[in-house]
Amino acid sequence: MSLRAELQALWRSSALRQALVLSLLFVGILVAAGFLAQNLLREELQDRVEDDLYLRLEFLAGQIDQLMEYDVEDENEKGGLDSDARADIRQLVRVPVSEVDDRVFIDAFRPDGGDVIGALPASAFDQQGLHSERFRLAPNEDRESWTVLSEDVTGGRIAVAHRGAATDEFLELLPGAFLYTGGAAVLLTLVAGTAFGLVARRRFHRISQSLDRLSEGDLTSRVGRLSGRDDLSDLARHIDATAERLDILLRQTRDLATSIAHDLKTPVTRLRARLENLSVELEDGRQAEEADKALAEIDRIILTFESLLQIARMDAGAHRGRFQDIRLADLVREIAEAYQPVIEDSGYRFQLDATPGSAMIRGEAGLLKRALANLIENALRHGGGGGTIRLFSRDKTIGLSDEGPGIAEAERQHVLEPFVRLDTSRTGEGVGLGLAFVQSVAKLHDASLYLSDTRQETPVGLTVTLGFNAASQNLTNL
Repeated sequence: MSLRAELQALWRSSALRQALVLSLLFVGILVAAGFLAQNLLREELQDRVEDDLYLRLEFLAGQIDQLMEYDVEDENEKGGLDSDARADIRQLVRVPVSEVDDRVFIDAFRPDGGDVIGALPASAFDQQGLHSERFRLAPNEDRESWTVLSEDVTGGRIAVAHRGAATDEFLELLPGAFLYTGGAAVLLTLVAGTAFGLVARRRFHRISQSLDRLSEGDLTSRVGRLSGRDDLSDLARHIDATAERLDILLRQTRDLATSIAHDLKTPVTRLRARLENLSVELEDGRQAEEADKALAEIDRIILTFESLLQIARMDAGAHRGRFQDIRLADLVREIAEAYQPVIEDSGYRFQLDATPGSAMIRGEAGLLKRALANLIENALRHGGGGGTIRLFSRDKTIGLSDEGPGIAEAERQHVLEPFVRLDTSRTGEGVGLGLAFVQSVAKLHDASLYLSDTRQETPVGLTVTLGFNAASQNLTNL
């Protein structure tokens, strides 16, 4: 099997498709979970940031209250904040320059009427309460998002800010983490699905091959034991058990039919011998004629039994040991020489189409001749009178065509079964073994039997072709 066909068969594997569907479902769930987790985590982090800001502001307010000293008698317009208190507050909110870019929380204090003490810009004090704004800590830096809490305290206003970039950086890691995790999970799932698909396909292929052979009539075909204990193993066991029962039933039926035909053939043969003796001894002409008719009926019965026995032996492969090299064109010419006078005397035109240098096959000449004879007799019996009967041999095929009423396409497979007749009243000649015999001959020789219309117009006629398989026959064109 080509690589393309192998990949197409793998794509049709249910295991791989299920893995793909589950992977897509997993990705969808993962994306939804990631989106939900990011939003919930953002809200949770924001709540914690706000709690930390309030705690930090409360701590700083207490510290500043302790440091603040007012001199009620001092007429300083700046509110009486002495130099020592200012120095202590600056130390409290001081952030070293080297740590400004790394600090998550930044504090600052603006005394009433004074300048900001700390690293935050004056804009951080403009709005009281909790709010967000963007500002830069140094002139050469980019603006950043900050969450600011600003409240009035004794002697001024405190501002505590949280750098939003810290939270944003953490939240930005989540999509990547989910993406990498999901991609790895999808990849592993697809790899596992492909592996399971390959294994399942091999097991399905074994089951399919066995079913194909069973449908072709080989009831000895078995799936065999499959690895593992799963539904496919159970299915294989059930198929093998069913095939075993069918094989036993068919052998019993075949043996029964063979036994009946064999057991009845002997007494019928004896009856014929006695009728033959009686016909010789009878002096009255009319009685002799009736005896001859009885002999003809007995011959018909014996021929039916012989056909049944022959079909049973062919189905069992009993004739393969007598195979020899046969040139198809020569075999067809022999039949033509024997049956041409009969065909023309019956009011039909005869045509022989035997290509020179026809193929050689391995087979049983007697059975092939009898198969062609059956086809000729069927054409004479059902051809409707007149028209052309053509016997042909081309390359690896032999067959016969007529210009009779033909057989409907829906009935063609059915008429190949024993005792099947299109004449449902069964008042005509024949017992329905002619085409069944040809079918058994074809199977014995690993040939294919085709039934088709001879022409497009009515009557369509019937063309029966036996095509020999070069692979099984090891044919050589000469």
